Amino acid sequence: MQTSATAPAASTPASIPSLKIRRLNAADAGFHDTLASVLAFEAGQDAAIDLAAAAILADVKARGDAAVLEYTARFDQVAATEVAE
Repeated sequence: MQTSATAPAASTPASIPSLKIRRLNAADAGFHDTLASVLAFEAGQDAAIDLAAAAILADVKARGDAAVLEYTARFDQVAATEVAE
């Protein structure tokens, strides 16, 4: 079963686009073809990725650990209370 979900929004700048997270199940029919298409993606050709990464880096530079913790909760679904966890 393949599902897509949008990561929950934390209190982040509006300039950072939502990312779609795709989960693949190795037991699904067509898994190998789907995985091959995901891996064949050329990230260097997607300006949206560069923009999102630049916005995240600027936010971390401006807000430090607080921003890192918010992105950790948003993208990793880990509710850390300090960066050293």
